[in-house]
Amino acid sequence: MKLRIISTIVLALCQFSFAQKAGSLNVATFNIRYANPNDGINIWENRKDWVCQSMDFFDVDVFGAQEVIAS
Repeated sequence: MKLRIISTIVLALCQFSFAQKAGSLNVATFNIRYANPNDGINIWENRKDWVCQSMDFFDVDVFGAQEVIAS
């Protein structure tokens, strides 16, 4: 019980210490599709610049992606 009270107080204090001024946050998520050599004209080499340009255009602060494969 004591641990629960202490944890609640610590979490409450963290909220106040990390508070920020109101502002905007641009979040984007893309299903970039894995690099499939059978994609013809839509191969990753032809799509990757578009993904980067889109992030720049929309001034993305947080970016999420699906089907990413490390290379």
